[in-house]
Order: sequence, then structure tokens, then C-alpha cells
Amino acid sequence: MTNSIFTKMAKLISLLIDEGPKDTFNYIKQYLYEKKIRKKEYQIIQKFKNVNNLNIKTVKILTYGSNAELILQLKNIFSEKFEVDIVSEQKKKFTDDLYIIIDPQNVKYFPKNYIILSRNSQIPSSVYSKWHYFNVLKNAIAIFDSDLTHIAYLQQNNINYKRIFYIPINNKYHNLEFYIKRFLLSVDLINFSELPFDMLSQNNQKRYCLGLPENIERRESFLLDNKYNFSIFDGLRHYFGWKGCAYSYKYLIQYAKRNKWDYVIICEDDVLFSDDFEKKLESIIEYLTQTNHEWNIFSGLISDLHEDAEVSRIEFYKNTEFIYLNKMTSTVFNIYHKSIFDTLLRWNEKSDDVLINTIDRYIEAQKELKVVTIFPFLVDHKEEQASSIWNFQNDKYSDMLANSRETLKKKILEYKKRCEYE
Repeated sequence: MTNSIFTKMAKLISLLIDEGPKDTFNYIKQYLYEKKIRKKEYQIIQKFKNVNNLNIKTVKILTYGSNAELILQLKNIFSEKFEVDIVSEQKKKFTDDLYIIIDPQNVKYFPKNYIILSRNSQIPSSVYSKWHYFNVLKNAIAIFDSDLTHIAYLQQNNINYKRIFYIPINNKYHNLEFYIKRFLLSVDLINFSELPFDMLSQNNQKRYCLGLPENIERRESFLLDNKYNFSIFDGLRHYFGWKGCAYSYKYLIQYAKRNKWDYVIICEDDVLFSDDFEKKLESIIEYLTQTNHEWNIFSGLISDLHEDAEVSRIEFYKNTEFIYLNKMTSTVFNIYHKSIFDTLLRWNEKSDDVLINTIDRYIEAQKELKVVTIFPFLVDHKEEQASSIWNFQNDKYSDMLANSRETLKKKILEYKKRCEYE
């Protein structure tokens, strides 16, 4: 333990001397992230990782009662990848296969590896039954739940939302297929290319909000604020949350490319809109669609502006200064031009390096990136919300955002001074 601490300290000192505070901050974030995983999420992540290590050949669906249509749908989806058996007789002895248990209230014996699919949100009334019910849920690999109210209840009773997967059961096979495969992707049992790719609703204004339906508080908060016609996309998942985030952007960008759009607007569900947001956005879209200057991304909020970022141009349009940069970091609100689509689709899903392969750091690392923004920024983010990836409150970003604003302000002034002398 002591040697480990000294090793970390030596690494920090070396980074401060050789690389400066920026890379040191990234290292600290990585260290704290891993530490938090060890304390709070290690078991969840290991459980999901182990699903892939089980070398699953057969999925067994354990059910009681009349579930014929649902069982057929589940069988068709899972049979694309596995052998599927339907089990209606309860036994004390189980195989090591993966079991899907539909509505566990009447089940007495449970296999080693099981997923609960809950259609019935009724909670057992007796103390023992309730204890047994939650014990069953806590021992499950994952919980598939079709009721968002019930999902909220489970979270209030200390079931981590990262173990819960929203699975709408509404007799629409295609919806069920997407959400089941969303889970399979999260535990590396399928590849990104195996997802169905026509799940998004058409939005004529090309506006989408990315969020997780299982994160009830953030979803409800965004719905209250969504006066601007954003269609909600239920984000993809992975046991490394940052990887699920990147998968989600890849999915949305692929949809935009397939529809041959010139751009797509993507925000995240902790975005904070100003009262004049719509008016400003319309002006921004108008500028971006008529300008002769090349651009890849319009950033509505730069959370961590790199010290090496350079202002290359400032253009004045309808009382607004449009600032051109070569770097940016943030995905709270961005407009992605078609010129960046292929770059985003090349994001490497095989890399687990959190320091360079989060989607925002991947974007920041692109050479000759052409970023446009305005200052003050178009949007902010809700400090009272918790990050879906890093497991801390958004207010932890406050100092970073303040530094980013000051850095941009300084670079704008430096650019204007240079222009005066040219």
C-alpha cells in the first residue's frame, strides 16, 4: 500500500515537472476515477465483465403464466447470438447458462447466473417477502425493468441504477430488440455494428438530447426544460460509462450520416438553457449555414479549454462574435457538421484508455480541428445534477468551467490585440 502511494506521488511530481498542470489534472482524474470504481462500482463492473467471461452458449428463459408473445420475441432476439431454451418447470439444480427470469415473485430457487425481467411492479407487502425480493434483485447480474416508476423505487432502495436496464415491453418487437441489444453491447456480448440502426424518431430540426432513461432525476429535469423540440435518445450503455457515452455519439452521428444531413445538434440531459436560447440558436444556425469558412463543430459550452488552443478568426454576425478555435472539450451541447462525421465514426471502441479515448478527449486530439463558439457560451450545465459517467456532482466542474471561460476570454483579447498591430 505504502509503495503504491509513493509511486502515485512520484508520478504526480514527474508530471508537474515534465508536462505541467493540464496532464497532471488528467492523471489525477484517472486515479480518482479508478479509486471510486474500486470503492463503489468495482463489483458491478466485475459482474458485467464476468458475463463476457462466462462463454455463454445458451440462454434459458424461465417463466410462469401466459407470456407467449414476450417469450417468442425474446427467443428471436437472443437466438441471433445464442441457443435459447424455454424453461417453465422450476428446479433446484441449474446449469451455468445465463437465465432470464420473468417476474421473479413466484420463483423459489435461483440459478447462479440470472437476469431479472420485471413486468410486474408490485412490491411484496410482508417484511420477509420484501427482504427476499430485494435480495434476489441484488444477486442478479442485471435487472430488466419496463416501469420507470418502479426503476425509481428500486434506486430509492439502494439498487444502483447502473445495474438496471430499461426494457419497454409494448408489443413492438423492434423496440425490444434495441433495448435487449443495448444491454448485450454494455457487457461486450455483441459489437456496435450488431445494433438496429433505425430507432431514432425523425426530427426535422435535427435536434437530439442524449441521456439514460434509467437516470430518472436527470431525465425528469430535462423533460421539464425541453421547450425546444429536442427528441430524446436513450443512450447506449457500457460497464465503463464513458465508453457507453462514446457509443451513443457514434450511433447518433451514423444516423445523421445515413440521412445525409449537413449537421446534427446533440445536447446532453444536464444542459442548462438560457431564456433566449431559441433566438440565439436560430441566429447561430443561420450563420453556420451561410458562412464560407470551414467548420467542424459548433460548441455551445467548452468545459476545459486547452492552453494550446488558438483563436484563428473572429467574425461578427448579427450582434454576435463567432470565435474560431482549433481545440475544444465538452459534449454538453454541440452542433456537428458533416465534415466531422467520419472522424467521429472512427472512434476506437477497442481502446480502454480513459485519458485519451473518452469522446471529448478524442475530439480534442484531432489535428486541424475547426471549432466555432460564441462567448459568453450558448448554454451552461446543471450543477445540481450528478454525472452519469464520473460519479460525482456536476458542481465539481465549476472551477474547470471558470478556468475555461477565463482562458477563452484571454485568448480572444490576445487575438484582437494581434489584429490591431497587423
